[in-house]
Parts: sequence; C-alpha cells; structure tokens
Amino acid sequence: MQLGRTVPMPLENDQQTTNYRASQSVGGAAEFEAIVRSLMGKNHTLMLGEVMAVTQEASSTAAVGYLSVRPMVFMVDGSNNNYDRATINNVPFFRLQAGGNAVILNPKVGDIGLIAYCERDISMVKRNKKQAAPNSRRQFNINDAVYLGGMLNSAPTQYIQFLDSGMNIKTTGNVNINGLTIAPSGVLTLANGVVVDTHIHDQANDSAGNTEQPVGIPRNG
Repeated sequence: MQLGRTVPMPLENDQQTTNYRASQSVGGAAEFEAIVRSLMGKNHTLMLGEVMAVTQEASSTAAVGYLSVRPMVFMVDGSNNNYDRATINNVPFFRLQAGGNAVILNPKVGDIGLIAYCERDISMVKRNKKQAAPNSRRQFNINDAVYLGGMLNSAPTQYIQFLDSGMNIKTTGNVNINGLTIAPSGVLTLANGVVVDTHIHDQANDSAGNTEQPVGIPRNG
C-alpha cells in the first residue's frame, strides 16, 4: 500500500474520511466515541488558507471586497491518501476599519492567512449588509468562511514598524499626504511643486557685512 499519495480529484468538503476499527461497530464506548468524532469532523473552525483570487486591486480604496481562498491542509482518508480541498469563493476579507477611517491593505494572490468559519449561515448578511435570518440550517460550514489574513508570509519590502521608542516607515514608492510627497530617497515635495531641499529664500545683508541675497521689506511673522 502506497502511503501519502495525493489524489488529484478533491472530495466534497463535508465528505468523511475515516477508517473505523471493528471494535467501533459493536456498541459501547468505542462506538459512541467514533460517532461523536465523526459528527465533530463536520464542524469547521479555523484553517490556514492561500488566496487564489481577489475581486479588487491592491490599490483600491473601495469598500471591502471578496476573495477566493483554498484551505492548505489536505484531507486524509483511512488509507492515508491525501485529497486536495476545494476553493472557497465569495469570502469576505478583513479590513481594520472604524466608521469612515480605515487602514487599507487589500490581500493579494498567493497570500497566506487565517480562515474562520462562522457558526451560522451568513449568506444573507453578506448580500444585504444588515441583520438577517440564516438562509439555511447549516452550522460551522465551509461556505460561511471569512478571511482574516496575514500568516506565514515572506518578509515585507515596505512597512510601518513600531519600535519601543519611535517608528520606521519604509516604502518602495512615494508617500502622498494630502498632496505632500515624500520620495523613497527622503526628498520632500510640497503640494505646489516646490522641492523643500532645493528651495532658497532671499536674505538681507547680515550684521557682519557679508553680502547675501537681497530681499524685500521685512514682514512680521
């Protein structure tokens, strides 16, 4: 018997992959335990998953969207054959947001993150974005997944890092703050196009008599 062989065709997500012993079919505690374990196996809780597709671009500032995610742990049958999991579609993803304020960091294909499975059918809530009755009797079902994101990924190339004292901001492109631009080199450009590092103000002669660039009438402030 070949162990650990990957079978290309996926099982249905609620199909059981158990290997009961004879002692579990003759009544008593062993059989009762096997029944309980089988029922528990239908409940989905948390799982690591890989993002397969996203409905909006990484730079999009639109409302939180949806993605397709594939659970990363194979199902295993009683003969130790591995079965790939089916991709879960139309999964809401997490965004840190309160009211109109948010940190926008949309998932990208290939990201690894945490999938959580809700205890009831959330399809009507997803559709209407308001309180609703469950659309079915399913519980802890794989179709009621949400994606929390951000686990086992590679080192970032741009980031905001909070230190014990201070913080680091590293970017591969410009940082735009209401029109004020900070280039990766640190050069600061104002909203009116003035580059701060090269901008020179006129100045009158100093008290030592050194010649300086002339200016107009001094202004208060």
